[in-house]
Amino acid sequence: MSDTTSDVQKLILKSLSSCPLKDRGTFYFTFSHTDKDRHCWYVITFVDNDGNMSNSCKFELRPNDWLKQVVALDTSTLLIVPHRWEPYTLETKNHWKSATIADMSYAQCLKVIIDRLSGPDLSENPTLARIRNNTDHDFVIEYDGGEIPVHSVVLRSSWPFFDMLLESNMKEANEKRLRLPYPRTHVEPLISHLYGNPRKMTFVEATGVITTASVYDLPDLLAKALQRIKGEPHLAGNKALHVWKQASAVQNEPLMDFSKDLFLENMNSTRYSTSLNTCKLISVSTKFHVDMPVLVTNKSNPKWSSL
Repeated sequence: MSDTTSDVQKLILKSLSSCPLKDRGTFYFTFSHTDKDRHCWYVITFVDNDGNMSNSCKFELRPNDWLKQVVALDTSTLLIVPHRWEPYTLETKNHWKSATIADMSYAQCLKVIIDRLSGPDLSENPTLARIRNNTDHDFVIEYDGGEIPVHSVVLRSSWPFFDMLLESNMKEANEKRLRLPYPRTHVEPLISHLYGNPRKMTFVEATGVITTASVYDLPDLLAKALQRIKGEPHLAGNKALHVWKQASAVQNEPLMDFSKDLFLENMNSTRYSTSLNTCKLISVSTKFHVDMPVLVTNKSNPKWSSL
């Protein structure tokens, strides 16, 4: 065993925490000491994929606090997350012989992450996708049939509901696990949105997001879902009924009216408006298990009514 390999193994055994950077290496953190002002000092060492160790430097945390999580933005920038206080970035310009610390709010931290990870081609380098792909997740979002590991510092930066949850000291905050009672098609677009991923939603995902974005107060995500739904080609018939069902569940009246008008327009275009009887529409609404308004037809004044 070489001296370098031995030193790396000793470092791993001694470290209190580690933070991998995909395809580059791993940062290791060891406790150094507590100074007279009760500041905790940590030593940081970077080991690349070839086993080469960088020169270590020290950084401090606020009084009466300890290191909770670290997210590697690149080989020279770390996002430090203490247990209680606001996160900040730790940066180096000399391969970790020294480092610079900057205090900032969660919103500012998110901007730093976006600025660091945004490349010239966002389709190849979505804003926070690389952080999501790191293995240092510290929270789990459950959905019906599975779960998605996430970084709490990213979610609380752009999701007020999640931030309040962590501050509430509720069971979910202590267990670091939140269950959303929806299928993956409803939840995955929400998580992707919080990580700044510009992926396009499918029609099914967009209709599901109508529910999750409304329930969990994400107006920007809701706007994207509405744009996707309204851009769906051939949005009539069963598709319009499906949109109405999702909109009705959260009482989104503009979307309910929009889908209802599309459904009525489709019936007019196929000459149903003067011949369609109530029973046929009852059959359609029963298929979707919703209290769908039906078109009560007479030749002089067709109108919508509740079943």
